[in-house]
Amino acid sequence: MNRNRVVITGVGVVAPNGIGKENFWYALKTGRCGIKKISFFDASEFPVRIAGEVLDFYPEEFIEKKKARKMARFSQFAVACCKMALEDAGLSSDDLKNQYSGIVMGISSTDFKTMEEQCKTLYSKGLNRINPFSSFISVPNAPSGEIAGALDIPGFNLTVSTGCASGLDAVGNGYRLIRDGEAQCIMAGGSDCPTTPLMLATLCAADIMSKIEHPGKASRPFDKYRDGGVLSEGAAVIILEELESALARSANIYGEIIGYGQSIESKTEVMGTGLKRAIDRCLGNADICPDNVSYVSAHAPSDKILDLCETRVLKDVFGSCIYRKPVSSIKGHIGNPYSAAGVMQIISVVLGMEENVVVPTINYEFPDPECDLDYVPNYPRQNEINIALVNSHGFGGANSSLLIRRVE
Repeated sequence: MNRNRVVITGVGVVAPNGIGKENFWYALKTGRCGIKKISFFDASEFPVRIAGEVLDFYPEEFIEKKKARKMARFSQFAVACCKMALEDAGLSSDDLKNQYSGIVMGISSTDFKTMEEQCKTLYSKGLNRINPFSSFISVPNAPSGEIAGALDIPGFNLTVSTGCASGLDAVGNGYRLIRDGEAQCIMAGGSDCPTTPLMLATLCAADIMSKIEHPGKASRPFDKYRDGGVLSEGAAVIILEELESALARSANIYGEIIGYGQSIESKTEVMGTGLKRAIDRCLGNADICPDNVSYVSAHAPSDKILDLCETRVLKDVFGSCIYRKPVSSIKGHIGNPYSAAGVMQIISVVLGMEENVVVPTINYEFPDPECDLDYVPNYPRQNEINIALVNSHGFGGANSSLLIRRVE
């Protein structure tokens, strides 16, 4: 079977440490952290009072003011990222109407802010004061629907929800659709805004959040003193195109997706089995051996168990050669913005390919004897990236991996 080659031609990002490609990339290279003390609500009674908030986002810069007011924040982020990615790719919505295109968005949660506010209204003011549009703007598929409406795109529209792996799975599904000839161009990404009182409370109750009070030091992937992740928000979208179509219009090509693997890990399996299976499937899908991978963008959310588990899986998959490969996590910069994280990792990889730069794992100050790989601590490194592996893990056992190759 002839399969189409799939390339990345545009990127858009709204992150706690930078809005837009240039700002985000500069923040990653310089180690700028987007985690701050929570300002969206009074968190003084919470055991955790920090989060990755996007503070300088003005939706009217991307969306008509009247329409923006009727959108939930995660939809505003998604529409903004799509518009940035299309502009970066040199495409317009009219261009997409002339080819079979579509939208695939990963959403890990929902619009908790609206639902929490409406719940308070119901119990304090009664049923008649409920916003009749709240159920429509807060559903998980609202961002993809708002994108289609804002850009007037008549193609297909899909929403993927596999926890924090949702964004990477959205890209993986978009890759498959173009590879198999079912689409020519796809906007794929993830968007989540879970920084609300209820979401923070549930995560605090689960005792999986960092209790380090210094915001800029709290998320510390692979570090000996990591003690949990940091809740965050954001969105990221990339433009996927069939290679021949991209070449025909002389598009700038950031990189080529050459493999994708996904696996659920059952509760009866040894932890890490699902991630290893996803990586193995990804490598098999691309028909390359582990030795050919030159860099790993790790999921590593600064969790005591998950960071160690990913390290062990990488050793199992790559053997001794993993000690010669840079492995880094951007979660120290951005916290964990759920579905957006994996797509932000992809963007960090393809921008790194352009400049031959591997972004650092910031806040890696005290080596953990069990996490003993080359994590590119604290400073970017000049390093050619030819093939990169991107990993993502989601609550419920979802594991996903994607391979990206430099296109000369």
